[in-house]
Amino acid sequence: MEVLVLIIGVTWMAIGGALGVLMGRRGFDAYGWFVLGVVLGPLALILAVYVVLTEEPAEPEVLVEPPRLGGPVDVIVGSDGSPESRAALRAAIDLFGPRLGRLTLARAVPHNVGWELERSARAELRADADALPQEIGLQVVHGRPDIALTELARTAQYDVIAIGTRGSGLTKQVLGSVAVQLARQSAFPVLLVGGNEAAAASSPLVAAEEAS
Repeated sequence: MEVLVLIIGVTWMAIGGALGVLMGRRGFDAYGWFVLGVVLGPLALILAVYVVLTEEPAEPEVLVEPPRLGGPVDVIVGSDGSPESRAALRAAIDLFGPRLGRLTLARAVPHNVGWELERSARAELRADADALPQEIGLQVVHGRPDIALTELARTAQYDVIAIGTRGSGLTKQVLGSVAVQLARQSAFPVLLVGGNEAAAASSPLVAAEEAS
């Protein structure tokens, strides 16, 4: 009996881990699907298939239209509300200066993440914008951050994507993964900013590359 319970437990954990990875790669909440997999086991697999097949992509939500600042370079800054993403925003402003055209701070949230987290993302975007002396654009996009930011850059015709390279704890893993994927796969120049907001003020640029 103990062996059977152990086998079931290991199987449920494996299902949770696999669902977390697979659904996270499709732009859903990886942790939430991990928990569902652990709790529901094989039933979570059926639910995941249904969600993937019936999901309708959410339209990007423009909170504030970016003003045109007069420069030739339009920049999107990826945000997750961390000091590292604020550092990327400051670095973009410092680096491009009067060459900035449109500047938009964009937050990617998972599909079907829920009203409360959507509201929190909007509030964090507005708080970061309020700390700046100039007005910037604010936008919420949905799905996997690297894909969502690249698609936004493509459809809205931005020139550069800026993002922090690391954070702390889970943020470190998420930001690092997004930065790596953008640098490797994005068809747009990517500005990678290391450190926190204070460090970026003195040395903003870690790497700016156009991924092939």
